[in-house]
Amino acid sequence: EDISATSENGRTKGIVSTCTNTGDIFADTNVGGIVGSISIDVSFDREDDLNISEFFSGSAKYLIYACVSDCRSYSDITATAAAGGTVGRMDYGVVRFCSSAGKITAAEQYSGGITGYCHGPVSNCMSRAVMSSGSYCGGIAGLGTNIAACLAMPSLGNRCEYIGSIAG
Repeated sequence: EDISATSENGRTKGIVSTCTNTGDIFADTNVGGIVGSISIDVSFDREDDLNISEFFSGSAKYLIYACVSDCRSYSDITATAAAGGTVGRMDYGVVRFCSSAGKITAAEQYSGGITGYCHGPVSNCMSRAVMSSGSYCGGIAGLGTNIAACLAMPSLGNRCEYIGSIAG
C-alpha cells in the first residue's frame, strides 16, 4: 500500500527534500535530475522487464512511503527511456513543490519536465523544459494520471505519439 500521500509529520525515512541539481546527466533508463527511480529495484532486472508484484506474498502487508519535495533541477537529462527533470520513473510515492528547467530527452519513451513515468501523485510543480522522446512526452509527466496544480511551459521538440503540455 502506497501511503506517500499521507502527512510526512514525524517521518525521517523515504524523504528527499530541498535538493538542487545543476549538473547534466546521461544514463540508460530511469534518469532524473534529483531521483532516478522510486520503485522496487531487482538487481538482476536492469531493464525493468520483470513484473515484481509476483514476488510479493498475498497475505503480507507492505507499506511504502516515498516523498520528493521542494527540489530544483536546472540540468540537461538524457536517457534511453524514462527521463524526468526531477524523477525518471515513479512507481510509488509523491512529488510536490518541485521545479525543473533544462533539456530532457528520452530516445525511446517517457520524457517529462518533472517525471518521465509515474503512477503516484504530482502536485504544485513547475517546469520550463525542452523535451523530446519517441512517445509519451509531457511538460510535467511523460506518462502520468494524478497531476494537480502544476504549471508547465514546455518546448516539445519532436513529433511523437502521446504528447501534451502537461501529460503525454
